[in-house]
Parts: sequence; C-alpha cells; structure tokens
Amino acid sequence: MNIQTKEPHGITRRTFLKGLAAGAAGISIASIMPGNVISAAMVAADDVVHTTDSDAKKLKDGIYIDGNKTNMSGSHYRLEFIQPVKLIAVIGGVIQTEGTWRSENKHLVSVDPDGTIIMRDGVGGYDVAVSFTEGNSVHKVTFTTSQTAGAYAIEVDRPINRGAFMIRLANYFGWPHYNAVMDDGTDIDEKGNILKKERVRNFYDVTGNSDYVKAIESALDMGVISAASIDDKFYPMSVMTREDAAVIICSAFKLEPVDTDYLSLFSDVKQVSKEAYSALNTLFGMNIMRGRTNDSINPLDGITDTEERIIIETLSKKIVSPVWSMPVSLRKFVRCRPEWFTPTEGATVHWRTRAFNISHKELLGLFIQDRGVGVTLEENWGPWYDYVPGFSTDPMFGLNNNKDLPYDNIYFCVEVEAYATKDGMKDSPLSRFIWRIDRPAWHDFAIDKLHEGSANFPTVYRFFDNFQAAAFYIEGSKMGILYDGLVPTNTSTSLVDVVKAKYATKPFIFVLGHNHPDHKGAMASAYDMGLDVYICDRVGPIDGEWSIDVYGKDYTSANKNIISSRSGTYTGSKMHLMKEGDTLDLGNVTFEMMRLPGHCDDQMMLYSKDTGLLFSSDIYGVNRYWVADQFGARGIKLDLLLSLHQQLFDKYNEGGGSVKELYTGHNRIGVGSDYLMVWEQCIQKLVNFGQESISDDRRGDGAVMVMDGNSYDTLNWTAFAISGKQVISDYSGKYDKQGFSRLEVDNTGENPLIESNLLYDIKSNAQLSNVYFKDAKLVGHDFNYKTGFDTVNDKLPDGRLKYIIENKFVPYEYKYDVKIALGQTSVTLTPIAMSDMISGMSVNGKKASSRCPITVSTSKPAEIRIVAPDGKSVQQYTFNFTV
Repeated sequence: MNIQTKEPHGITRRTFLKGLAAGAAGISIASIMPGNVISAAMVAADDVVHTTDSDAKKLKDGIYIDGNKTNMSGSHYRLEFIQPVKLIAVIGGVIQTEGTWRSENKHLVSVDPDGTIIMRDGVGGYDVAVSFTEGNSVHKVTFTTSQTAGAYAIEVDRPINRGAFMIRLANYFGWPHYNAVMDDGTDIDEKGNILKKERVRNFYDVTGNSDYVKAIESALDMGVISAASIDDKFYPMSVMTREDAAVIICSAFKLEPVDTDYLSLFSDVKQVSKEAYSALNTLFGMNIMRGRTNDSINPLDGITDTEERIIIETLSKKIVSPVWSMPVSLRKFVRCRPEWFTPTEGATVHWRTRAFNISHKELLGLFIQDRGVGVTLEENWGPWYDYVPGFSTDPMFGLNNNKDLPYDNIYFCVEVEAYATKDGMKDSPLSRFIWRIDRPAWHDFAIDKLHEGSANFPTVYRFFDNFQAAAFYIEGSKMGILYDGLVPTNTSTSLVDVVKAKYATKPFIFVLGHNHPDHKGAMASAYDMGLDVYICDRVGPIDGEWSIDVYGKDYTSANKNIISSRSGTYTGSKMHLMKEGDTLDLGNVTFEMMRLPGHCDDQMMLYSKDTGLLFSSDIYGVNRYWVADQFGARGIKLDLLLSLHQQLFDKYNEGGGSVKELYTGHNRIGVGSDYLMVWEQCIQKLVNFGQESISDDRRGDGAVMVMDGNSYDTLNWTAFAISGKQVISDYSGKYDKQGFSRLEVDNTGENPLIESNLLYDIKSNAQLSNVYFKDAKLVGHDFNYKTGFDTVNDKLPDGRLKYIIENKFVPYEYKYDVKIALGQTSVTLTPIAMSDMISGMSVNGKKASSRCPITVSTSKPAEIRIVAPDGKSVQQYTFNFTV
C-alpha cells in the first residue's frame, strides 16, 4: 500500500431541499368526497400533484393530503384505501418538516416521520387519531378503519429522512457519542495549538432524545459532517437527497476522488450541485451508486433506505472500511489511549506515529509511553505496529508517569497514520489523527467544588493530579478530612499545602484511601506537618519510612536538581489505626469507615449514611475509557470479594440509608447507586459463567478481563482485570479444510485458568455469598479474604492474622449464631446464593429463591440448603437463634 498523508474529509452546510418525493411510488390522493361517510379515492401514479410552497401560503393552519386543499384538522374520515397516503402540515402558510407526527394506534394506522400514513391492518370499525405537533401547535384528524382482505396492499421503499440516514451510517461504523465516553479533552488545531473556542458539537435543530441525535452528533464530532456555528441546522426530518447522501458517504468512508469524469453525459447532470459533484462522481465511477435510470442521476431525489443499505454493503465488500478512533482527532489530553476500530470484521489495523510541536529540546529522542506502545519524540515516522482487536496492545501516550521530564509545563503533539487490511479486500483509505499531550507543572491540581456546605451537609472539594487520580477535601462544621493525597511529593507544593492555604476553614486530618503512590502522595507532607494521619488497621504503612524531595524548577533528566530532602518513619501519636465501623465526626456529618480489600489490602472507604456520600478511592473502579479499561482486584478471590461487597451494600442501606453519590479514585464524575450494581454484576458474571464471561483487555497483549456495561453507551460500566491470557489459535475446517483463527483463553504453561480467580468451581458452587436478617443480628466470623493464596496465614508483629475483616458472614463457614429479642418467635431472612445458576434452594425444607425474603420460626435452627448448577453438589448452612 502506498501510504500518503491526506487531509480529513468533511462537508459544510448547504441549502437542502425539503418535502421531496412523497408517497408510495408517487401515489397520492387528489380529491376528497364530502358526505356522512367520507371516502378517499386513489389516483394513478402519473397524475401526482404536490402542494407547493406557494400553495401553502394560501392555506389555513392544519393537516392536508399532499396535493389537496381540504383542511382535515378536527374532522373524521373513513379510510377506504390500502395504499400509503402522504399528509402534510401547514402552519403560518409554511409546509412543516420538523414537527412530530403521531398515531394513537400504530398497529392499525401508522404514520411515518414525514407524515405518510398506512392502514396496517384490515380490522374495520376502529377510530384512530393521527396528530401533528410543532411547538404549541397541535392538529389532529381521526380516521375510521375499513375492513379489507388483509393489510395494506403494497410495501414501497420511500425516501428516508436525514436523521434515519445518519442512524444507519453511525450504526454501521459504531461511532460512539462523546457524552458516553467522557472525552474531557480540549480542542486543538492541525498544528497542535489549543483553540480558544471549542468546535461546534451540536446542530441547533438536533436536540432531545430522538434516535437520530447521537448518530448526527457523533458524525459531527468525528468530522464526517461539519457545522460552522451552533446556529447551523441539520434538518433531521427532511428528506436526504441522493447528492447529499453521496457527500456524507464519501466523507465517512474517506474515499478519494476519482480522476475521470463519469457524470458529464447523464441527461440531468446540470442538477448536480457544485459541492456534491466530486462525491457523486466518485461513487458512480466506483460502481457503488447507480442512477435511477441508465440516463439519469436524479441527484435531488430522496435516497431510499434500500439504496443506502446497498451502497454501504457494496462498499464494505469491496474495500476495508477506514480506521476511526476514540478519542476523536484534534484534542488535548494529559494522557490518551486511543482505540482503533473499523467495522470490517477480521481486519488488522496498521498504525505508526511521529511527534511534532515539542515544547522542550530536552524531550527530543525520548520514548513516551504509559502502559502500552508509545511514541518516540522525533518528527520522523516511527515503525508500523499491527493492532488485532482482542490481542494487541493499544497505544498509550501520557506524560503523567514521566518524572524525569522538565519541571515546567511540557507538551508534544503526536500524529498517527492508520489503515486496515484484510485478505481478499482492498486496503482501507488512510486515516490521520492528531492529539496534543500536555502535562502542566507537577504542583498544579485541577479543582472542583462538588458541594457547598450547609447545616446538615459538608463542603466537598475534589482535586485531580497528573495521574488523573482524585482526592477529596470534606469539611464539616467543626473539622475536615483530606481523603487521599495524590502526587507529587517531589515539589515544594503538596496537596496538603494547597488545602491548608486555600480551602480549609477548620482543622483537618488526613485519611489514606489506599496505599498506592498516586493516592498516598501527600501523606508524607501531612505527617511532616503534624497532621493526624488515619490508616487501615492490620495492613497500613505503620512504622514504614517516608521521604520528601524538593526539586528545583530547572530539574530535568540531565539536571537532577534536588534542593533538599527529608525523611522519617510513620510512628507516634499522630498515626491512627482504624478498622471497619470506626467513625469520624466532622460536626454536622459523621463518616463511617468501610473496608473492601482487593485492589489494595488497606483499602478504606468513607460513608455518610445521613447524606448518602460514599468516597471509595480505587476499589470501585474506573469508568474513564481513555485512562484505563479496567482496574485490578487480584488480592482476593473475586467470589469472596462479591460476598464482602454484598454485605457492605446491606450496611449502606441499613436504617433507610442509601448511596446517593459515589466518588471514586479515577472517575471523572460521581455516579449513583446503580454503579454499585454494575460493579457487583461484573463479578457476578465471572462467578456464574467463568471463562464465557471474559473479554480482551486493552492494556496488554492477550490479557483478559470481565466487564459489565458498554463503555460507549453509558458511564455505568466497569471491568476487572483477571489472571489469564487470550491467544489467537489456528484451526482448519472439518469439511472444507479451510484455515481460520479463533481467540481463546490460553490455559497452558504459565497462564492460569480463568477459574483460578475464584475460590469455588462455577459448576459445583453451592455457596451463599450473603444472608440478610431483617429483624435479627448475625454473629459474624473473621473473614480471611486471602483464602486461596499463599499469604492466607501471614501475621502482624502482635501475632494477629494480617488479612482479616471481623464480624462477617463467611461463605466457606457453615454454622452461625443469630441474636434475636427475648420472646421473638419468628425471623425474616433473605438468602443470597453466590451463583445465579444454582439448581435449587430451600429453607427448612421449604422451596426458596435467592434474594427473596422468607420467614422462619425461631423454635429450631434455620437450615439453608443449596444445590449447585451441576445438580449434584450440595451445601447446607445452619443458623442457631440465641437471645
């Protein structure tokens, strides 16, 4: 393939014809006969008469049959036709194209967005109202259906509107919508300079929840179509002309113009607009688009659904579809993990990079990457890389992990060329993308004020550092909490300094969410300044060493100018060990400490039942697609993590509480309680289905993860990195002996089985993951979450087991005491099976269902019996009631 750099395609707004090509094969109604029963007489196709704009000026507001002057609004008609009929709405002397048509019974009489009505069923004697709404104007006509031998007589492919055309195109390419994937970058120009004014991402008339909105806005964001200002209109309900369709298709498929003029001898070539000539000529010359006859282009006719489908299918068979990327080109980020996608199944993407607009000469020649293939900072093109979805590492461009780069603001622009290939098909056109990677000075923090304090609510600030990790300052009426510390610790300005100088109005303490570098950052500064520091009991960094280096502003990899250093040990009265259930009283709000290990053993969360605020640090994951597509929770078997989370969820909801706002360590925005359900379901899939639940992990070659939710459709998604690896295996057909390849899990050699992430086998899993008592209290056991690991029996210096959470239901322990009130004769409990695939459950011999309450007598122990998915393995739990 001869690779050449090309400018991206795009189209500008032109004047579009409206109200074209109505009715089925040109059939319309020319006359309406008055009388007690009004019938509609059909006329021949060659006698079609359309209502013109000049005709409309003479008509009163209302609903009309196209080509007829009888105002039907408020009237009642009997339908005695079985062909489609085109209605139009006139308001203020203008034929309306952007309003909404509705039928109150679309099964009997349907109405298309362009006003075409069809009697769908031959059931007679029913009144069906058809209405048109535009702003405050509403017009309605009622039809009584007649009895026919069947449904409507003919199905005709009518011209489709511009919105429907874009829906099909966007669905084919799979363009994601920017709101779903949280593209929070900034627009740049082709030279990598930051734009003072953001690109237009919305058309004035593309609003609301209509199906076409995301399709049109995604195409606009991708650069397939363009708008000069926010006042530009797209006219989504108007007919898509054949020439406009050609322009958009050539842009979407990145087709280069052909050299030969193929249109000049068509009889109606003069009707082709100047802006659309090249696109039409390209599609005709490639034999992708055809004329309505062998002599006519019909450029201003509306394109039909069938025509659009055939064009897309023909292109997709001839040429590998072009490579698109998310995030879109010409954006600035601190870190960027583009994902290549092409709708051609089985295609391989080839891509290469170069750098330009580099801020400092010290950067030249450095290789920049962040968990993936990166870019060498030089203007020459680097080597080509292959991307096979599900197997290859995605690129990652990020400055946040490079501490040896110049201290002051640094940046570079990365340009990418990409194309896709597949055996037996023509290579895709070349795609080109540009991103600016920009890291501000290390002591700069992005700051949001999430909540203004009140009598019963804390003030909440959120801070981001260059890792895009989040920390929170939460201040009540008498004191505050700095939850997590962020990096850097190697400058003279820490997050503690920032909070102390600008945001804290009360004394505050430091609480460590978990002991990873991008979150503990300022803990050393907090301790050094004499703040009280709160960490997790058992596995926190007590007695561990800390150090702080202060760097000069001229620090680079070649000039490691450290002005001063100081160090010490986390010890003494300012260090506080906390366990689950401990509380911190801020005056007008109290936070309870919650433990949920897995991502890190010392994970501590803050929860306020009164306000519904939950701060989780990293354990509840990442839903920012370009930062990471998953997070690791490998320090615990995931079915045990499921159990701990379900028990915590009961605590969140205890006494009428609920999580209203969840703030994690990397999500760009807060999420609600549904996100916790998604997080749980992510694990539930692995517990239920094992290997069948996994997908590829974009962080590394062939790595795997388990995921719930679509990252291109919703922010309520998450994914867990799990042990295992995918490989591409080669096979040959059993009968035709043709070769083919398949992605599968590699369970050989050093690669562990997917099920190794679980304590229990999915087929024989007959465990409870949780049991909830409505009017009694379970006496819990010590939950050793390292069961299944070599470190299960590790101890602290004082002899206690290290990896324990007290007072929990433990899925692998089967006898418990339950505290009841004196004289209490019954208890209502809710058993929750660990697997959704169990064969059966009973309580005291009575059939029960997981997650459904059941009442038992306290006169004898409650026995819960579970039959595993295999129908053979059985487990029984016994609960003794005591006062």
